[in-house]
Amino acid sequence: MQGVLRRASLTLTRGGPAEGDALVALMVVLALALAPLAYPHVLCDVALTALACLFLWRSYRGRDFAWARQPWFVAALLFWTFIVVRGLFTPHMGMAVGTGLAWIRFPVAVAALCALVAVVPRLPGLMVWAYTLATAFGVFDALLEYVRGRDLFGHPSVFFGSRLTGPTGKLDIGVKLGQIGMPAVALALVVAADRARPLWLRLLAVLGIALVTAVIFLSGERVVFVLYLACLGGGIWLVARVRWWKAAACVAALVVAAGLTATHLPSMKPRIANTATNIHAGVKTVYLQTPLAGVRVFRDAPWFGVGFRQYRFACPAHQPPDLPPVTCNIHPHEFWIESLAENGVLGTLPFVAMILLLIVPVIRRWPVWGDEPLLGGAALAVLGHLWPVAITGSFFVNQREIVFWPLMGFAAGLAALRRPSKTLI
Repeated sequence: MQGVLRRASLTLTRGGPAEGDALVALMVVLALALAPLAYPHVLCDVALTALACLFLWRSYRGRDFAWARQPWFVAALLFWTFIVVRGLFTPHMGMAVGTGLAWIRFPVAVAALCALVAVVPRLPGLMVWAYTLATAFGVFDALLEYVRGRDLFGHPSVFFGSRLTGPTGKLDIGVKLGQIGMPAVALALVVAADRARPLWLRLLAVLGIALVTAVIFLSGERVVFVLYLACLGGGIWLVARVRWWKAAACVAALVVAAGLTATHLPSMKPRIANTATNIHAGVKTVYLQTPLAGVRVFRDAPWFGVGFRQYRFACPAHQPPDLPPVTCNIHPHEFWIESLAENGVLGTLPFVAMILLLIVPVIRRWPVWGDEPLLGGAALAVLGHLWPVAITGSFFVNQREIVFWPLMGFAAGLAALRRPSKTLI
């Protein structure tokens, strides 16, 4: 058994500073499990938490906690301290403090992934394939559900077939593919733009991008689809290194194609009707009143907020009586507003500082996004998710954070490396 573990460690860590380290090899395995397990999010959370714990043990064993003094992690500690202390003074203290204490696993996991990409040279290439396989599975499952009404696991499409549920039966397949799909899309863009590669391979790459785009469109996630098109346009320009006006023309063509397709697909007619209703209702629609409810909660508690994960309890008391109760959801569906409502200005500031300290170095490395598909794809996914005023759901829930934070970790880790990438195909 020890011989098997030793060979596995050598295989996974060969060529890196931690060659043969079984603990690092186990961390690599957990990192590779993050993408495929993004659908059963509980398993992914377990893998991410185990990765964070192993990284803490490795740091203790090596007496190396230099990563904890990095400015972004200090900002994360400040945010963590705030949400836990603020939680002590909320009506539902158990939920606020319990979830607040557990939140620190995400920044620790980011630090772990930053460290892993530095000591395991093969990890970025392996992770691109992990994301690609997870994306391919999600695309196949979603297309099967669209064609026959039920997916591989028997989950049905809902709202007259206009919304796809994905492998877990939740209405988040578009959101998930819009994030975990971006490294695969970045890889496909690199391949498609390389004229030295065989024509069949380049066409296969284009087909892969088309399938991911089609599934996100068919999922019924309207805002997610728009954000994905923006990220795809950025990828065509920055990753495939196509001139910006050609990238814009590609996105415009996709918009036109999506519009024409939607008018002829029976499953899209309910979404079109709903969109028209929202446009006609303007600010009175529930679609906009839900985030505005979060703004009202924030106005009543601007400095400290109502407490971490307390929005669902506080919202009804902060709403005018003439508004329908449906506007008070468990979250305001816009996570910047969610953060302001629950954490106030004082709690949101360290969170914003942490995000900026992580993402700014990634943005500065944009000229090399095409040399490292994991860097380019993860950066595009993270930027798309962080876009302000994007009504796509909550951020501070496990099924969103387990996807976002690993991508942030890989992007930040690779941006700090400044080393040439390896050929993936």
